[in-house]
Amino acid sequence: KRPRGRRVDDEQTMAVPKADRDRRVVAYYCTGHGLGHATRVIEVARELIRAAEVQVVVCSSLPDDLFIREFAKDMLLGRFRYRKIEPLDCGGIQRDAFRVEPVASLETYWSLCGSAEARREKIAREKTWLESNRVRFVLSDTVPVALRCASECGIPSAVVSNLSWDFIYGQFLKMPEVAESGSRDRYAAMVEDIVEDYKCATFLFRLPGAHPMPAFDGVEPTLSARGLLAGCGGPWDSLVELFMAVEREEREEIDASSSEDGDVPHTKVFEMPFVVRRARTSREEVRRNLGVLPDAKLLVLMLGGLSGDASWSVDGDDTLPAGWVCGVTAPAWPEGAGLGDRFFRLPHDAYLPDIILASDAVIGKIGYGSVSECVSLMKPLIFVPRANFAEEGFLRLILEETWGGVELSRDLFEVGRWREAVERAAAMRPQGTGERNDGGEKCALAVLAYMDCQTSF
Repeated sequence: KRPRGRRVDDEQTMAVPKADRDRRVVAYYCTGHGLGHATRVIEVARELIRAAEVQVVVCSSLPDDLFIREFAKDMLLGRFRYRKIEPLDCGGIQRDAFRVEPVASLETYWSLCGSAEARREKIAREKTWLESNRVRFVLSDTVPVALRCASECGIPSAVVSNLSWDFIYGQFLKMPEVAESGSRDRYAAMVEDIVEDYKCATFLFRLPGAHPMPAFDGVEPTLSARGLLAGCGGPWDSLVELFMAVEREEREEIDASSSEDGDVPHTKVFEMPFVVRRARTSREEVRRNLGVLPDAKLLVLMLGGLSGDASWSVDGDDTLPAGWVCGVTAPAWPEGAGLGDRFFRLPHDAYLPDIILASDAVIGKIGYGSVSECVSLMKPLIFVPRANFAEEGFLRLILEETWGGVELSRDLFEVGRWREAVERAAAMRPQGTGERNDGGEKCALAVLAYMDCQTSF
């Protein structure tokens, strides 16, 4: 067992404790880009632990309390560990809630894992950790170099995401400010390295709202979740047999490539439903706990990028329709602003799926977390567009297809003129996707079945 008092940062040097050696170890790399990625990782990790005798080790630069509070019991039982690491990627560096900085994003990734020296150091460190901890499978959301490390260690891996940095950064390369930086060629070479890192993945579990992914776009999906994986994975023996067939095909491709041009077999692509958090508490109980009257309409404001800088204000009766109140997440609350008695601050540790279920509409920005949770709970999302955010248009299509989105310009949001958008949202009847939105369970079952099939070879 880990000695008491040891820092989580030091776990990278530790081998698997003797008590845990009988468990299959799954390493899950989570980008530090945002909390939405963490919520996906938590859902898949929870399903892995629930379904089998495994130990999940989440490797991330995010605050450890995000994971520890979700897996406190599993940590005591040796089923979960959190490993705090230096960042292996950075995602998009944001100026504020609505603007991403292309040059700052590219330069930050370069300093972390783009230069030859940084790549060598990070890859060597992670390979040592993977091997000393006897990791059986690597998951990534959506850290490119983690797939490279797994491949060089001979460990199967999967990307679990709707997003990949090769596409996001590729869009940045087209922007004038990147050309003017004088470093475009260096950044372009870095993006090519990211493409090749992603190609090292054994699987892509592609989530709804996915944009083009340069590393995988030439690959036909192996299976849709509506196929064998529908119905919580189908018969387990059939699922294992599927992966045995995938493994045989891959080994045949390896044999063929060794006698031809040496190409590495391509990634197998699986289309998955939403990996999304579920509500845990009834709508009535949540509203009662928040002090919202039964006949009141509740608007929820959640904007993770705001930092208490009064980036929005209230404009009298033009902000909320009559009969509405607004709950504001802690990061979005403007410090020192007098908002009136129809606004209240949500608890810092509020579980957002419960809050969304209790609401009548949500106002925020388009991201995987906000879209997946609003769509799965069939609540309209009033969204404020973001600049330089290439993922947005593809997630917006989901809102359009499910009749669940209303656009509110940034100018109108900041001056508090929301009423018209709220009234439009209130008239909507979102349809949802018609699927079970159980991608966490399906991703976990796929990983476990593949590990089982490997024991047959």
